[in-house]
Amino acid sequence: ICMRGSARRTWDSARNISTIDIAMEVGYVIALRHVFAWRAPMFRVDPVANHAAANPAGQALVDLETGRRWTYAQLHEAIDRLAAWLVAELGEGSGARVATLSKNCAEMLVLQLAAARAGAIFVPFNWRLAPAEVATLAADAEPAIVFHDADLPPPSPGRALPIASALELGRQ
Repeated sequence: ICMRGSARRTWDSARNISTIDIAMEVGYVIALRHVFAWRAPMFRVDPVANHAAANPAGQALVDLETGRRWTYAQLHEAIDRLAAWLVAELGEGSGARVATLSKNCAEMLVLQLAAARAGAIFVPFNWRLAPAEVATLAADAEPAIVFHDADLPPPSPGRALPIASALELGRQ
């Protein structure tokens, strides 16, 4: 017996309804085809925003190398500002890739959370890789922007910005 199955999910945002089509095919006869829909609220879990609302003065982030500290309110503001800049540059919910080639730092965390808020895809490249390996990964990921450490050459082509400037983007 030859058996194949497929499923397709669609989302109607105007009606807030998710529909799943399921089809099972046995031989040449469709054995089951069922369509169902249900109402499910669409929400994005944002723990920083939640903590900023509940405990704005609480310590959220400490950069041990530099000693910089952020409260939840400050971190939420920094993420919002960078997310707004990413939306202005890439479009809202664009799915564009935003890459980093950087050692661990506070800017990298802010960038990761801002990319999620902006609807972009965060792509961290391992800074320990050889330049040729990073170039191969970048060619596959096709990032719109690469944030990098000053001592790490960004893969080309594409737009490259120093990661140290990430927290300043979007400031008026």
